[in-house]
Amino acid sequence: QIQRVFFRARYRAEPFQIAATADEVWISADAAKKAKKSSDFHAMQVWARKGAKYYLLDRICERMTYPVFEQALDGLHAKWANWRSATLIEDTANGTTYLQCRAGVLPGLIAFHPNTHTPGKDKSKGARAVYLERAAEAGQIILPEAWEHPWVEAFLAVVCAFPHGAHDDDVDAASQLIMRWVREGASDSNYADFFAGMGL
Repeated sequence: QIQRVFFRARYRAEPFQIAATADEVWISADAAKKAKKSSDFHAMQVWARKGAKYYLLDRICERMTYPVFEQALDGLHAKWANWRSATLIEDTANGTTYLQCRAGVLPGLIAFHPNTHTPGKDKSKGARAVYLERAAEAGQIILPEAWEHPWVEAFLAVVCAFPHGAHDDDVDAASQLIMRWVREGASDSNYADFFAGMGL
């Protein structure tokens, strides 16, 4: 299980400063279907990668209708336009609609298909969350100071409650991107400890 102690490392620089010196800056989105009180949340996160370190720069996690989701994700694209490398969106529910509506309009939109892009036989949320857990345990994930960014505590509450929490949207958004980055960097010596820990 993902533990709070894994997230000891914090940064105090402005997120835009982190982005300006990063190797890559990605938006990762896990979209829900509806905005009912019983619905899942739309989770949108902005991450910067510096080598094998991952910095969470921004986060939106709310229940919302598709038009509001579209506006929120468009807003993140505008806010991080100077640094954004690409956007990874799970191709389900409102994520599919967004990809269809914004295809050809916004560059760098990449669809994530859980059953296709999750390696191995196990395609579950838990299998993807292992990438998040191992990266966090290895000290690769750097969060901002919570007192400067109140949403950090909400993010930790969701992530550390997985898989027994009521919601897992933040876990999905984070793990799909970290899984992609880790597997892309498989030949990089910076990832040796990570893969050794996974038995790969």
